[in-house]
Amino acid sequence: MCQTVFMKILVDTDPGVDDAFALLFALANPNLEVIGVTTVGGNAFLDDVTRNASGLLALAKRYYDFTIPALHMGLQSHRRGNAESVHGIGGLGGVHLPTDFPVGNDAIGFIVETLRANPGEIRLVTLGPLTNIAAALEVEPELPRLAAGISIMGGAERGGNSGNEAEFNIWQDPAAAEKVFDAAWTSFSMCGLDATACTTFTPELRELCFQVGREGNEIGTLLHDITRDYINRDWTANQVLGCRVHDLLPVALLVDETIAKSVKARVRVQVGGPFDGRTIVTRGTGDVNVYTDSTDNKKLMNLLMLTLFPRLKRFL
Repeated sequence: MCQTVFMKILVDTDPGVDDAFALLFALANPNLEVIGVTTVGGNAFLDDVTRNASGLLALAKRYYDFTIPALHMGLQSHRRGNAESVHGIGGLGGVHLPTDFPVGNDAIGFIVETLRANPGEIRLVTLGPLTNIAAALEVEPELPRLAAGISIMGGAERGGNSGNEAEFNIWQDPAAAEKVFDAAWTSFSMCGLDATACTTFTPELRELCFQVGREGNEIGTLLHDITRDYINRDWTANQVLGCRVHDLLPVALLVDETIAKSVKARVRVQVGGPFDGRTIVTRGTGDVNVYTDSTDNKKLMNLLMLTLFPRLKRFL
């Protein structure tokens, strides 16, 4: 049974094709209230991902009913380049959105002050490197107590996609990740590659987005257009026909926790050495909910498409 809970969230993100899916889903879903969005350099350079976030917020506002959240630029975390080879130039497959949504320049202050003003009410959702959250912890060590919890897309139990067994978001800033994982959060969920590699936005769904776009829905057109190179890359690298939308999963799990299963574990981040950025997961001890390779992709994709395009029910 789907267990839906209304939740307030603050999204820290580096859009990114899969971040775009996640952010649009969060803004459209009536069970989530996005209090604010902060950006971190990762999938592309900081200026680019911030422009992408601005464009996505402006586009979403034309289609979905939500109070316009604040958007703040954060820190550039890329220590090892970025992922434009995966996400395309600028981070959205070469697509450049109009950027008429206002942007502040104090992500760290915004995170700290928002949680201070709403203790225990807002969950942090991180879709990129953890640089901003680590910096906020430096400013406010009580951040884990002030947040309702934290959900991250990052890490891997069985091996990563960058460096030597590291996952990209953690590999970008292992020291920041170590600070975040070591903090005493009231609730901590790690949605890593083991779970997100089971997600696939299929060619059939991409075609459905194209048809929705032909009828005038710009979000359908956007999702179709930004995934062309992304799908090509997944075929070349993994022989997957479709593309993995990693960052969608941790947000969707906030709406329907039955999409994937988790285990309790302790997670340690290795900093330095030959496995710099690797997450070491020890099951059976610790308080981190680590999602496994149990993801129900059909349930996930149905939730995505019906959230973004409610009239498509008869096609799914």
